Amino acid sequence: MNYFVIGSDGQKYGPADVATLNEWAQQNRLFRDSMLEDAATGARVQASTVAGINFPAVAPNAGYAQAPTYQPGFVAGDDGSKEMRSAWISCAFAFFCCPLIGGILGIVYSIQAQKKGHPQANTALIVSILCMVLGFGFGIFVNGAVRGLNSTQFR
Repeated sequence: MNYFVIGSDGQKYGPADVATLNEWAQQNRLFRDSMLEDAATGARVQASTVAGINFPAVAPNAGYAQAPTYQPGFVAGDDGSKEMRSAWISCAFAFFCCPLIGGILGIVYSIQAQKKGHPQANTALIVSILCMVLGFGFGIFVNGAVRGLNSTQFR
């Protein structure tokens, strides 16, 4: 069965199946008092009444009526994995080829994954910055080494 999540902004997000909704509940992206709309019938129910969704014992908003907040453009099942893959590739590109472009791309992709809630996005952001800095340092070192070799060959 698929459900739309009714966000705090009144927008419908999804649809998502019960397994995905359960993952969101474990990530504290979906709460007991969140409203869901059955994709087939349009009936609205509280998330706590849907079988198969297990909420953590103590939710961070326990006792508060708060709907989950989602980023604009949220797509059900999109946890930022695609952006994370691009961030890691950009990190390698920043270190080995072009620190400026690869570093900036890695940072951008990491931030996009962070907005989608990927748990490794902060790590990718830090690694992107490090690869950019190390890539510049590596380039300066190699450039100096090559110049040093060239100057000793032609003496």
